[in-house]
Amino acid sequence: MATSEQVLDTFTNDLRAAIAGEVYTPADAEYDAKAHGFQQVWKHTAPFLVDPRDENDVAAAVRLATAHGLPVSPLGHNHGYYGPITEGVLIRTIPLASVTVDPEAGTAVVGAGTTWGEVAQAAAVHGFTPSSGQDPSVGVVGFLLGGGLGAYTRTYGYGADHVRSMRVVLADGSIVEASDTENTELFWALRGGNSGFGCVVSVTIELLNLPAVQAETRYYAADDIPVMFRAWARWIQDLPASFNPLGGVEPMPDEENGGETMTPVLMLRIVHVGDEAEFEDVLATFPTDAEPMFVERGEAQDQPVEEPFPVREGAVFLRELPEAAVDTIIDALGADSLFVAGAIQVLGGATEAPDATATAVAARDARYAFYVATMGEVAFDPAAPVAFQKVADALAPWASAEVIPNFNGGLNRMATLTSPHAGDKAERLAAVRAAVDPTGTFARQTGVDVRSR
Repeated sequence: MATSEQVLDTFTNDLRAAIAGEVYTPADAEYDAKAHGFQQVWKHTAPFLVDPRDENDVAAAVRLATAHGLPVSPLGHNHGYYGPITEGVLIRTIPLASVTVDPEAGTAVVGAGTTWGEVAQAAAVHGFTPSSGQDPSVGVVGFLLGGGLGAYTRTYGYGADHVRSMRVVLADGSIVEASDTENTELFWALRGGNSGFGCVVSVTIELLNLPAVQAETRYYAADDIPVMFRAWARWIQDLPASFNPLGGVEPMPDEENGGETMTPVLMLRIVHVGDEAEFEDVLATFPTDAEPMFVERGEAQDQPVEEPFPVREGAVFLRELPEAAVDTIIDALGADSLFVAGAIQVLGGATEAPDATATAVAARDARYAFYVATMGEVAFDPAAPVAFQKVADALAPWASAEVIPNFNGGLNRMATLTSPHAGDKAERLAAVRAAVDPTGTFARQTGVDVRSR
């Protein structure tokens, strides 16, 4: 009888023979660097890692894995995992990265493994902007599969709303196109349904032809956080959809001790798409309950994360933001908080799509997204998810039943991680998964099993 080691060796050899790209195991020196990226809390130790040369390599690897009953997990820039991948085959999509812009159609074909920063650079040459996230280092495919909440979402909708088609490798190794005219139920699910359907190898997206964009960010000292956060939360309630506000607490080097320690500051950013006069008129009504430490103009998005680090996140999507909810959030982000950063992003506007059933995007009823993060050693503290769950419970009276998967994280309860969608939408997604992946090859691709509901 063959030993487990012999079985592994045989599969490794079969995999290497089946593809033109490279195959690695944890015994290889290159494995750790290739298996890890942004998310450093969990260490992926899957026995096989594939660096494909093209989509045919992906198909061959998936076909072989399914035949042997092994799970498959696509691995991009490692932002969207809820746990470690310890079994089966990791398929690294970064070698598939590419961007081809069609300026006449206003679209781009984007290979899996491409970041939004790369798409933005290619689109800008032709005067376009992608419907991307706040961080340009985030991968395109994972962002779109989760729904895609970005800097201009109130004005233009979720990133998933701008997907024209997706090219997908299914569990049987077939490569299919999903669009409004082909594999339509799969196309619905892929736009916001997150995981458990297949390995997306490329997407075609609509690009935005933005008019003028203005942005201003104001920073306030720690002592002013309660009064300014409350004032800002009242001010944002009735802003037009051309305004995209984001406000939260984040760490900043403390200048009083030469930057050796961090101090919390309140960051209030407003991004406007349209006429500058309207921007200035609305900005003139901004709360003046405290003076900002300093003001920045022109930055609509965050700077890319240069170095990976341990981080665990959690999110609650809110239908309302009454004073009691704001007080709960302020308390959660207080001086003794385990959360290094936390923010509220204002939704509504184009997120409330006229045909909200056209995609599987979660939490269409939410008007606010509240999310927090623990970083560094605190990310490993078992008290952090307990603390977040208390906050989530306190916010429950105003919460949506769903959470955008992009903002799910290791702080959310397991039930939310495995099924961020609810009701008929969750049932419909389960039916699509059962149809395209009956053996569950992709069921654990984010580190949790989507079949556990």
